[in-house]
Amino acid sequence: MLGLPTTSLPNPDYVGTVVDTKRGVVELRVNREAGRATSVLFVARDFELQCDDGSTPSQSFNAREAEFSGRTSFDAFTARLGGYYRIHGQLVGQKRARGFLIYYEDPSDPPGSTMEAECSTVGGKQRWVAERVGE
Repeated sequence: MLGLPTTSLPNPDYVGTVVDTKRGVVELRVNREAGRATSVLFVARDFELQCDDGSTPSQSFNAREAEFSGRTSFDAFTARLGGYYRIHGQLVGQKRARGFLIYYEDPSDPPGSTMEAECSTVGGKQRWVAERVGE
């Protein structure tokens, strides 16, 4: 087992970690209608960024909703002024989930950004794995 971290998403179905950097926590709650998975709420906390000035700050984002495309895969992409993120994942059987996240922020746009340098997820994207809670 991954050693379940403290959760911030109420009643998560899956909890796990970012694999590539061994830093970061992911939480998922699957929304279902008539027994079919329709969307997932996804939280990522304290995942590592790599900045062009050499710093490696951590970043988090609150619950993001990702729609299922098919029976087991989900994806969300949001572009906004100054950056973007993408969440991709797949439910693997009844007990596991896996995927990747991408995060990018450019401090010059918007001017009020808290980042001081251009930063993105280490290696472009970071893989994550999660296990079903209570299984």
